Amino acid sequence: MRLATLSAFILMTIGLAACDEPGLAVHGDSTALASRSGLAKIWNFHPSWDTRRWWVIVGKSFTPQRTPYNDGVGGQTMQTMRDKMLADSDHRALPTVIYDRRNDNEDPAQYVATLKEAVATLSTRDFLILPQVPRSAGSPETPEQIAAMAEIDRQVLSLWPDNTFSPSDRKAFLAELAPDDTRIDGLHRNEKGQEIEARWIGGWLHARLDRPSSDSAESGTVSRMPASSPHS
Repeated sequence: MRLATLSAFILMTIGLAACDEPGLAVHGDSTALASRSGLAKIWNFHPSWDTRRWWVIVGKSFTPQRTPYNDGVGGQTMQTMRDKMLADSDHRALPTVIYDRRNDNEDPAQYVATLKEAVATLSTRDFLILPQVPRSAGSPETPEQIAAMAEIDRQVLSLWPDNTFSPSDRKAFLAELAPDDTRIDGLHRNEKGQEIEARWIGGWLHARLDRPSSDSAESGTVSRMPASSPHS
């Protein structure tokens, strides 16, 4: 009897979750999906139920809540992300977060050119392109990777100054994620890192989406998420 009740509850929960209309789109690699490790890997079967992922925290910080659509895939290239966004006509008008890093030794100019094609699929002005996030301090990137990531960020800021973090916010964001205690393996974020990402990304989205619709787009300066955001 208990098993039947539990099964019915699970099926009902899945059904209700499937009815939620997405209110936020997330594209990118494992940093977008927020890959987990250890016992928490069980949430990889249904990531949107994992309340510790940055994008779930951000979605719940809105009133009403914004259900995220997340098509992040670990290790995918910018070309793959672009192709998926070209094929996706259902989520182009949603506020969008692009969270990706150079995964395939792409030339920075080609990476940004492909990103530009991906961004061109969107029909919303409310999109955020996250900075390239290096590995943590104890697992440093190669000098070539650091230089390429910095060049990608420079070009993104030049092309979309209103849709990425300002230079000062980028520096502060990366500094908070630099310590090893924000990571699982030097690259992927643990719960502490996820909370940092949720605060910064949520802050930018709230500053953008909570303003009166008649306001013009502001710069990429980040404000904090409202105190009601569910970080506990």
